[in-house]
Formats: sequence, structure tokens, C-alpha cells
Amino acid sequence: MLATCKDVHYIAGSYECVQSWSNKDPGYLPSLGQGGTSVSDRGTGWADVVTPSRLILTVEFDNGEHEIWIDRFFKKTAGRLTAKRRGLIRAAMPVTIEVERQVGRKGTVYYTVSEHQLATWLERTGLAPRGQPVVLKPGAILR
Repeated sequence: MLATCKDVHYIAGSYECVQSWSNKDPGYLPSLGQGGTSVSDRGTGWADVVTPSRLILTVEFDNGEHEIWIDRFFKKTAGRLTAKRRGLIRAAMPVTIEVERQVGRKGTVYYTVSEHQLATWLERTGLAPRGQPVVLKPGAILR
């Protein structure tokens, strides 16, 4: 379905080294697992808590606003999301974009943008890798 692009905003990631971590106490960090947060046990009561940065596209369709995470594509193809790159991505944002409805394993509904449309967006920014156009095979999945 066709959606109107409203905004692209950035949420910075974080890295913390926490003390008194115990694998036996899953309620220690209430936000664990939300938004990609991961914990790596260092031993002797210490752990690393890493939350990745997010680049989020806000779109409007069906009389409502929805958020779509687009950071993975741009991180894989353009590299780090520096302030200059985020500005170029925001400036080249299309007016409308085609979104696809997805259903998660637990029945959660979310929306995605095809990688071919994101590749076209990336080419408009001028951030294509080494000046080369982005070429994706049909059905290619970035991981």
C-alpha cells in the first residue's frame, strides 16, 4: 500500500557496563530485549548492555501514523549513520513510499519497505558504496 513519508528520526544507541548482574535475575533490566538491547555477561557480576542506534521512518496511511525501522539497510550499505549521512538521508526522503504489511510470530503487525525502494532512496543521497549504484538481486535479504 502507498504511504506518505512524514519524517526520519534518529535514536542514538548506547553501551553500558553494569555491576551486580546476575543471570538468575531476569527482571534486573526491564528494557532487556526491547529495541534490540542485548546483554553480554563479563563474569564476576559485570555485564555489557548494548542498545543499537535506530533510524526510523514515520509514514502515514489508513488515517494513522506508523514507524518503520530502516537503519539496518542504511548501515549495511552506507556505513555508520553519522550526522552528515543522516542529514543526506533525511533530505532525500521520498514523498510517498510503498509499504508491506508483515505479521510476526506472535501475531504482531508491523510494516516494512522493500529493499529496492530503499536502494533507490540511497542512490538519491549520493551515498552509494564507492560511487557505485546499489544493485540488489530480486528477493535479496540483507542481514
